[in-house]
Amino acid sequence: LQGMGEPLVNKHIYEMISYAKKYGIATELICNGSMLTTNNIEKLLNNNLAKLTISVDGASKEVFEKIRVKSDFNQVIENGKNFKKMIAKKIVRPEFSAWSTIQGDNLGEVEEITKLCKEIGFDDLTFQVFLTGWGKDEWNEINSKKNINYENSKIKDTFEKVILKYSSNKFKVSVFEEN
Repeated sequence: LQGMGEPLVNKHIYEMISYAKKYGIATELICNGSMLTTNNIEKLLNNNLAKLTISVDGASKEVFEKIRVKSDFNQVIENGKNFKKMIAKKIVRPEFSAWSTIQGDNLGEVEEITKLCKEIGFDDLTFQVFLTGWGKDEWNEINSKKNINYENSKIKDTFEKVILKYSSNKFKVSVFEEN
């Protein structure tokens, strides 16, 4: 249940999750973590959310807030930790994932993003190594200046080393290379 924008802004999101569950459809949300209050977490869990993914595009306040304009890094991190704490009490719990879109601004934080996500308690972290413009020429033009060249062996090595160093049975790190 995600498109462009923050799904928790939709006042019907909890009804939508419940409706899907009623018909045996597992639901997943990808959110920015800013609206993941205790109350919203309880609603998600009460409606049997199958998976929650939070976008974590920086390991420092400066980089995160440069990419996620108008976001509060500290609040998003605290919300992620609170979600992890609340699902730890569940016998059957949703999968808890992090997604990080890597670009020129945060390429230098790949290892730190990984450490942060592991510390928060995510089940996995996926790095997306390209930017999409969602079909908008203006965004494609902006993104062309920020995209990294994943085919560059030094950049690829960075990701491979992080995957080897931090992946385990309890925390998987991977790279999503193409759309």
